Amino acid sequence: MLRPRMDRRRSKIAWALTASGIIFASGAIVAGASSSPSSPPTTIGAAPIAPGTPPPTWPSAPNSPAPTDDPTHEVAPAVSSASSMCAPGQVTAKFGGSGPYGPFNGPNNNVWQVIIVMTSSSPCLVSGYPSVAFANGAGTVTQSSTVSGGYVGPTQPVTSVTLGAGVPASFLIEGDQNLSDNGSCPNDSSISFTLPGSTTPIQVDMGGTGLIACGTVNVTPFIQGSSASRYL
Repeated sequence: MLRPRMDRRRSKIAWALTASGIIFASGAIVAGASSSPSSPPTTIGAAPIAPGTPPPTWPSAPNSPAPTDDPTHEVAPAVSSASSMCAPGQVTAKFGGSGPYGPFNGPNNNVWQVIIVMTSSSPCLVSGYPSVAFANGAGTVTQSSTVSGGYVGPTQPVTSVTLGAGVPASFLIEGDQNLSDNGSCPNDSSISFTLPGSTTPIQVDMGGTGLIACGTVNVTPFIQGSSASRYL
């Protein structure tokens, strides 16, 4: 039985800092870049996990209708529409943090989510779904496939979205937490994506953060704005 959606929204994905790359461990996302290589990991928002504890297995939650009266959902910011589509060279992208659904966000989720934020130095438009790719530090591409839709959370409509200086847009990537927990996926330090109709990859500035990801990942379409509340 699914819990009410408000229960899932109130908690956040747990992050734990270590001296090397990000790992997923029984629902905790672990991000790189501690202040000292000898510093012990710091876990925020989750109790310590005993060695040998098997990862939880949760049923997937289906997509929910787009919210209309939910005070926690952030509406799209009002922006002036651009007149031309973005070329890959116009778009810059960076890691924008975790999505609102995932480990520790309710017993119905067996997924991880990350948000990719995009801007452009000059106004332009993007529309549709990205195709994403992962690679390790040596540049070896991880075997994965991108599915448009199928993510946990309200369905995001496909619209024309404006990018500009100080005018962000974003999309969300979702993966299988169970694969991350059981060691099936490699440690990826690089994410790139392509715009619809393009084969030119746009590199995401991950800021030293990596992911353990493989297999099928689900993506939202591009949406206006970049906060996690846009995806509630």
